[in-house]
Amino acid sequence: MPIYAPKIEILAPAGNEDSLKAAIDYGADAVYLGVGQYNARSNAQNFTLDNLNKWVDYAHLFDVKVYLALNILLNDFELEQSFKTAINAHNMGVDAIIVQDLGLFSALNRFANEIKIHCSTQMGIHNRLGAKWAKEHGASRIILSRESSLDDIKAISSNVDIEIEHFILGAICICFSGNCYYSSRVSGLSGNRGKCLQLCRKNYSLVSNYQTISQGHLLSPADQNLTEYLNQLINVGVTSFKIEGRMKRAEYVAQAVKTVKSALENGRLDKKENENLKMMFNRGGYSQGYIREKPNYGDLIFPSHPAHMGVEIGKISNINKDTATLNTDYKILDGDGFKIFRNEIEVGNAYGNNGAIKFRGNLKKGDSVNITSSAKLIEELNSFKRKLKLHFKVIISPNCPIKVIASSQDVSIEYNSEYLVQTAQNAQISYDDIKSSFSKLNDTEFVLDEIEITLNGKAFIPKSILNNSRREAIEELRQAIICKNTPSHSISSDIVLCQNNNVFDATPSKMIQFSDIDYFDDYFERYGDVFTYNPDNYISLSKKPKFSKAIYLNMPLIANNRDLDLLYSQIDSIKTYNGIVANNLYAIEFAKEIGVNYIAGTGLNIFNHYSKQILNAQHFIASLENYANLKDMFIYSYGKFALMTIKFCPYSINNKIDCKNCSYQPDVFYVDDHNKKLKIRRIKLSRCYFQLLDEQGLYLPQHERGKLVFFDFTDYNKKDIINFLENDNNLLINKNYFSKVK
Repeated sequence: MPIYAPKIEILAPAGNEDSLKAAIDYGADAVYLGVGQYNARSNAQNFTLDNLNKWVDYAHLFDVKVYLALNILLNDFELEQSFKTAINAHNMGVDAIIVQDLGLFSALNRFANEIKIHCSTQMGIHNRLGAKWAKEHGASRIILSRESSLDDIKAISSNVDIEIEHFILGAICICFSGNCYYSSRVSGLSGNRGKCLQLCRKNYSLVSNYQTISQGHLLSPADQNLTEYLNQLINVGVTSFKIEGRMKRAEYVAQAVKTVKSALENGRLDKKENENLKMMFNRGGYSQGYIREKPNYGDLIFPSHPAHMGVEIGKISNINKDTATLNTDYKILDGDGFKIFRNEIEVGNAYGNNGAIKFRGNLKKGDSVNITSSAKLIEELNSFKRKLKLHFKVIISPNCPIKVIASSQDVSIEYNSEYLVQTAQNAQISYDDIKSSFSKLNDTEFVLDEIEITLNGKAFIPKSILNNSRREAIEELRQAIICKNTPSHSISSDIVLCQNNNVFDATPSKMIQFSDIDYFDDYFERYGDVFTYNPDNYISLSKKPKFSKAIYLNMPLIANNRDLDLLYSQIDSIKTYNGIVANNLYAIEFAKEIGVNYIAGTGLNIFNHYSKQILNAQHFIASLENYANLKDMFIYSYGKFALMTIKFCPYSINNKIDCKNCSYQPDVFYVDDHNKKLKIRRIKLSRCYFQLLDEQGLYLPQHERGKLVFFDFTDYNKKDIINFLENDNNLLINKNYFSKVK
């Protein structure tokens, strides 16, 4: 039976004007878009403040909401600019602002709380405590981390009254939302700043004891497709279904919306629409993401091919120079695009040419041919344009204005012309003349559904006057519909956020982190002022050791519903510490519930000073990507920090090892084609999570640190730690910390 309901929203990407129109044509209930550079798809065509108002009005004409993505981390100066952009966009009628940065979140909540805030998936909200924090701080919606399962979503909706949005279709990041630092570490181009290099799509080897376990695109996930789970997602409380794709072409957006809408309206996934969707774009044939709680998620990764694969239509039967014929029932058209595969490895590409294919590459008979761009499908998708049904009632009487009552979408206007109808002396106007004039709607968003004409007496009206009356009546109706669908927004644009110019003079202090509980001894006490413990196993936590300095327990970045239950079972041990290190919003709420202090950790991505105002922590550790401007916080100065945190098990790819036959070893690496090593560190809760550590390690020279220093000795042995601490003042190492983040 149909499961579509008005409260369920199909949310489509609008990377440009064509995509926005395509989404609206095929029935999206809302679109999300970016303006300029302050969004997570800075390389998309995007919109500008100069043309935003036009397109917001266009969307609202069709009763489609518009959400503006300002979803990157922002420094102090950028935050002020983004705040003004949010206010200007809000006053233009934008329905909500999508936010990642906690400073922007804080500023909007404090100074412009009329604006609806949607917490970006980059905030990493994935459990009921994170949702509770968002609700209590003024968010109207949370866009869940992709790592959220049906059980997690149900726990959120059962405990927190907040709108829930979830990604159902498109590309997913393999790293936990908002905490990938790999791209910025290598190049300065940060995923948290909308400029990810997508290093996860490269080739890697999984290596242990100098032996290669597996090879391929080992960090490249297949695209997620949850259209078979729409009913279950609705039942657990999801109210908005988000489609990824602001970098994809308009025809893909059209087909994606069409596929999802069909599934909602018919209560099942349409196989033909799904195949068309695959033809438009699919990576790895689709996966179910994390929607079902599984032990290892080995099927999430598609190691063979990291890009669009299309749909197989046949095998190569004959090759003649650069032309090939196929064994296929598919009718090849000029304009079709193809990729050629052998054992799932791309070996060439081609295009349609007189019923055959023209190719480039090293092809052989028997190679698989996948269509990746269908000229026929694209033409079909582009041929449909959504129109609003229009009802006209036209009343014409001599010596009176032309009266037009125009109605659409339950909105009616009455138009009266300035022109007074003349009494006809010779050529009088006819019913057909009036109908012909008022049927000319091709250059509008309307289509004539019905027209009633009342013609009293002999009347004369010049055709230009009649046509102008039609145009003016339609424009009045258009504006009335837009007005009805646009909430009244009126925040002063004169609000100014003052940049943080406070003179900071702190007593030098060192924060030291160990991952081995045995390292908290008398020897190390003298080197640090505050200590943190970063365990890799939370199943049976050690209590705080006998130690004269404060120790804070580092909380895991990810904690699903069952992980939270585990952490609550360890409260007695947790409360022996001086507090916790919060690396995700849920941990702040956890600290409040159990009554302990907390440090705002690196996982919270503190990129500006405004973030401090909303976090209210005892200490703050600055973002790994903006340390230079935040010297009044602890600066990550040494260590092997996690470039990625992942929920899937690296050992389950290709060799399909399950948890009963766990093969985890502490010295296992991902190695790329430049021999860069990513050390795999396992974190045990109710399930395993994994961190990919920067094996090279980081050393920030003393002149760049400031007075608050954070040394992270996770994954270091005691001898190396002692050597560093005893020689730090004399070290001249510079291991190329982050390139300047852009």
